[in-house]
Amino acid sequence: MRTHPIIRIPLAALAVVLSAGLVACGSSDNGGGSSSSSSSTASSGQAAAIKRDGANAKTTITVGSKNFTEQKVLGEIYAQAFEAAGYNVKRALNLGDEQTALKALKGGQISGYPEYTGTALLSFLHVPAGKLPSDPVAAYDQVRAGMGKQGIQAFPPTPFTSSNEVGLLKKTATKLGVSKISVLKPMAGKL
Repeated sequence: MRTHPIIRIPLAALAVVLSAGLVACGSSDNGGGSSSSSSSTASSGQAAAIKRDGANAKTTITVGSKNFTEQKVLGEIYAQAFEAAGYNVKRALNLGDEQTALKALKGGQISGYPEYTGTALLSFLHVPAGKLPSDPVAAYDQVRAGMGKQGIQAFPPTPFTSSNEVGLLKKTATKLGVSKISVLKPMAGKL
């Protein structure tokens, strides 16, 4: 599932920063410290840059994350993107599970945090696993609408995905007759 930021505060500028944030965050490596803007090549091959805007300095954003490494890294990426755009940024990058992060968002302790589309569908919107949309656009649209009813804005997904995979030795897969993950279900208790 794709990751997308879930943000409670209705600032139009945040959408722009978040959209550009994951394809353009970091700093130039010129040996002389950090630069005021940065760029990267997005999956489309076009360069994106975050431009510092002095007016943003009037706004403080608290970026949150859940409590595992991938989420902490994503939270830090967003925090650095907002800093590059000139915002004052606070970090809360070890909140706990998704319910804890959502509670912090709803309670105003954080301004936003990155969340997986699938997690939002399963945990927040209570969509049964068998009914998760396989189309990422449909999944995002469902999250956006469902979270919107709770007063939370879900911004568009990042250009990358996070998925779970299973690996077996070829010898084991052949022995068990495994050609796709669903074949493992009846064998799960034996593996």
